Amino acid sequence: MSNYCHFYCIVSIKFIAILAASVAIPSTSAIAQECNSVSLWEQNSFSSLNFSERYIRHSSFLGYLSDPRLPNPNTKVEFEDATFDVLPGFSCRQNIPSVSIRSRNYPKRWMRHSFWRIRFDEYDQGAQPSDLFKKDASFEMVPGLAGQCVSFRSVNYPDRYIRHRNFELWLDVLENTDLFRRDATFCKQPPRAGYYRATDESSKPPDTPPTIPTISVSLPQSQTFLVQGSGFLPGKQVAIRIADDALNPNLFYYTTATANGSINMTLSIPCSPGRLYFSANDGRQNSSDRTGMLWSNTVTLSCQ
Repeated sequence: MSNYCHFYCIVSIKFIAILAASVAIPSTSAIAQECNSVSLWEQNSFSSLNFSERYIRHSSFLGYLSDPRLPNPNTKVEFEDATFDVLPGFSCRQNIPSVSIRSRNYPKRWMRHSFWRIRFDEYDQGAQPSDLFKKDASFEMVPGLAGQCVSFRSVNYPDRYIRHRNFELWLDVLENTDLFRRDATFCKQPPRAGYYRATDESSKPPDTPPTIPTISVSLPQSQTFLVQGSGFLPGKQVAIRIADDALNPNLFYYTTATANGSINMTLSIPCSPGRLYFSANDGRQNSSDRTGMLWSNTVTLSCQ
């Protein structure tokens, strides 16, 4: 190699390396940080507010509401299809936090809208999504239009929300009706796929009986409840479930167990006539429970 080529080849290689670094496509996390998106990573399922036995799921990669309860022979598939990773959004508008939702059992597929239908699609540009895909697959998880739980508002069409029609999921323009508000409201639940695995493996007894966590609930002031507990897995997310006598959809609140496995959370809950029933779990499974989850004791209080 001549001295001339040696010098200019080295310079050219360095220049190409610098240029490549300067045009590298940002990662999802980088996009999320620029977008000020929600900082979370959860696995959840979402039940319909007005059809609480039905959950958001994908089938043939289209969005539906489905009832995955036993003894449906396809329950295992439906439980997996109804479980999702909730991640920071690809895109947002005006720095409003957003989320993107990925299929658990098809992790290359993301919930998005296309021609107003909710679908679960792979990236449209190979290893990276296009700008349109990022916007179509980003939603603002806002307080539920029906006054509880959550609703999903489109980032690129903010006058449209995910709602169910004939148990199909669509992105529709907001209507000022109670029916629309209920159809567009979904309640975050623990992952249904975890329920099935517990049932599926119930024939395998645990090596040692699980330690059941315990909670206590006090009422320091009207409609304010202090939930304290111990025996949870340290550092794990704990779901606090609240049911009532009126058979309204269960409410779920989330906190994280401390290093010694305890929780301490204050909740403001609108009261309905009758009693409230509090219980909690940290994601551990229990094949003897019909939900497949290891729940704490249940605390009953009158709502005042």
